[in-house]
Amino acid sequence: MYPQCLECYASIRVFTSLLPNQFTVPIVVSAFAELGDLVLGMIVHGLVLKDGTFQETSAVGSSFVYMYSKCGYVENARQVFDEMRLRDVVAWTALVIEYIQNGESDKGLKCVCDMYKMSGDDEKPNSRTLEGGFQACGDLDSVYSGRCLHGVALKSGLTCSIALQSSIFSMYSKCGTLEEAYMSFSEVPVKDIKLWTSIINVYGKLGNIKQCLSGFIEMLSSGINPDPMVPCIEREEFSRPMIKIVNSLFAPTFGFIINQRKSFRKLQQHPKTRSTQRHENTYTKASCDEAPPILLV
Repeated sequence: MYPQCLECYASIRVFTSLLPNQFTVPIVVSAFAELGDLVLGMIVHGLVLKDGTFQETSAVGSSFVYMYSKCGYVENARQVFDEMRLRDVVAWTALVIEYIQNGESDKGLKCVCDMYKMSGDDEKPNSRTLEGGFQACGDLDSVYSGRCLHGVALKSGLTCSIALQSSIFSMYSKCGTLEEAYMSFSEVPVKDIKLWTSIINVYGKLGNIKQCLSGFIEMLSSGINPDPMVPCIEREEFSRPMIKIVNSLFAPTFGFIINQRKSFRKLQQHPKTRSTQRHENTYTKASCDEAPPILLV
């Protein structure tokens, strides 16, 4: 629909004497942003600056911050942002997200903090802004800042968002705080394969093999099919004990551990089974005689 939007705008400019207003400009600029058309977006920006009638409208300035951010021009976005007399949550959030996506998480987190200090009640961070803040805390391994943001999210009532709950869990996972990671994981009502894999990986990094397996069993019980890789068992120091525990716990219950190498090769060709070379390498490193596990999916 974005090309059609721009065609309509072009028709207005060519065939009528109508001028864009504070509602038209943000829509058009957003379309340029989504299409990645920076050149035409800059032309519209020049027209707006020349006209000078939209300086008191935050939506127009925010749309240009978003456009430059979306196109990867963070410094241009920052310049527009600094020149805005009125700033709204859209402008702040666009800047935060773009800093983080460009590997400048420290600046992104500072933007979130500045937003709280400088903005009015109507410009407080929304759930998307906080998602960026939690991602920055995770990238920077700043669990203290993450806890502060978590408290703000709870106080503002924004933690009902599943996306925000997932970002909180991801932050605690990256920071290696197991108890808080598990608590935030438990609060997510709908857990996907990504979340399950993340919590299993957290346990694996901390060497808690039994919790890895417990999480894996719970994932299966919830109806989530495993993907081809359980990250923790790829670590060589866990391979041998993991395999022994898997065989002793899973084989009698689920029946998807095949101990005979001949059966393994046969099942490997079955369309409903999956195994990767990575699994086989894990067994080789552990010097185990058992065949790699076959996951029935």
